[in-house]
Amino acid sequence: MHSKLARRWLKDWSGDLALIPRVLECPERLDNRLRCWRGKSTLSQLGQIGRPVFLLLRDGGGNRWIRLRGVEAERVEIDLGSRRMLLDRSELEEFWNGDFISLFAPAVPIAEPLGLQSSGPGVTWLHLRLRDFDKVTLPPQALFDDTTRVRVLELQHRYGLISDGVVGNETLWLLASRDPGGPRLAAPAHTP
Repeated sequence: MHSKLARRWLKDWSGDLALIPRVLECPERLDNRLRCWRGKSTLSQLGQIGRPVFLLLRDGGGNRWIRLRGVEAERVEIDLGSRRMLLDRSELEEFWNGDFISLFAPAVPIAEPLGLQSSGPGVTWLHLRLRDFDKVTLPPQALFDDTTRVRVLELQHRYGLISDGVVGNETLWLLASRDPGGPRLAAPAHTP
């Protein structure tokens, strides 16, 4: 990955630039705040999630990481490190098979996966983020109960995540996309 891209990305997240070499390794935790998720998706789904990500392009025999900066119905904006480009979605999809890396930082510290009988600030945050997706009113107490598990399962199924009813790194990534902080995808700039 071009270090200029990783540098910009970490700056967007107010991250420590010493983490640049670890971004491509994508450990679940880059530091005590920043997390990383490496997965597969579609441009439509990434557009719904609304966070910039790195995409792995395959061109001939080589691979190249680029940063997705914006998505709309017909076009995308990408960052190559040395320049930004606008492309038709079909042009990008010709060289991209869905692999991506995303940085995220949940608004509250969450040390372990959240599951049945979990409680505390992480579960309060979970209920707030679930409400962003399903509009269900907040429960009276911050407890991960059977109802919460069903809501998590429905969310995981709707977004094509591993449906296990546990809020691990993949589900945290999706939920954290609704946190107000951090960088967002923009509509691609239009050329005159």
